Amino acid sequence: MAKVMTEDMINELLRGFSPISMKETSSIQLMDRYDTKYTFSYTSLAQILDACKQDYQLTTEEDTGLFPYETWYYDTPNRELYLSHHNGKSHRFKFRIRAYTKFNMIFAEIKEKYKGKTIKQRIPFSGYSGIRAVLEDPEALKLIDELIKRYTPYSFSDLKLAIRIDFQRITLVHTNREERITIDTLLEYNDGKENLKIPELIIAEIKHQGPVPHLGFSQILKQNQIHSGSFSKYCLGMASLDPSLKYNNFKSQLMNIERLAYVSGNY
Repeated sequence: MAKVMTEDMINELLRGFSPISMKETSSIQLMDRYDTKYTFSYTSLAQILDACKQDYQLTTEEDTGLFPYETWYYDTPNRELYLSHHNGKSHRFKFRIRAYTKFNMIFAEIKEKYKGKTIKQRIPFSGYSGIRAVLEDPEALKLIDELIKRYTPYSFSDLKLAIRIDFQRITLVHTNREERITIDTLLEYNDGKENLKIPELIIAEIKHQGPVPHLGFSQILKQNQIHSGSFSKYCLGMASLDPSLKYNNFKSQLMNIERLAYVSGNY
């Protein structure tokens, strides 16, 4: 059986990158952008990262380039946001509260997808010990409600916590163009009833200005027989943990996850 990926193993793969600070990375906002997503097995990660070291810098703070994220996704009781993605609606929304736990940074975020383009709106919360502390503050709840009402057809009272997703993220920044790569690893889902870990799955995303990503990272993946596809961490978790949900249009993605796990020796 293949070894399961660990934080120490990933940190070892990140050696040799030129560093860029979180502050410098954050200056490349790309809030109005296109996203191109890929999924692959962690067994390909070493070769892909090694090929990136010449043209990409690694976001690094406190001698690490691997950062923990905690994300709470919200949906209506009848899962309208999930179903809008499943049914292929060209205009759809997702709402989440995300904690960058290493830096005690928390954001309430709306991701609006319109004709293939991603538009993100968010508000920051500082000085809170975690997401739960934000949700216990009436002033913070008021700001969240105003954000949702301004940019979506919903209010915060329409939405309920659907799933929590934890993962570790690698962020790469191209050395001479406005392009950012995120590589998410060690995914773990919890819907309040069940817990699902998928350590063999890697989710990579190119965030870019034009509708087609530059050659570079996309070319590296193509050379490794990895091709882009529509993918949502939220929808994957919901379809995996809630058997009552409609999931026909995600079957190929779920089968691919099972295939990756099988090839890695963890299925």
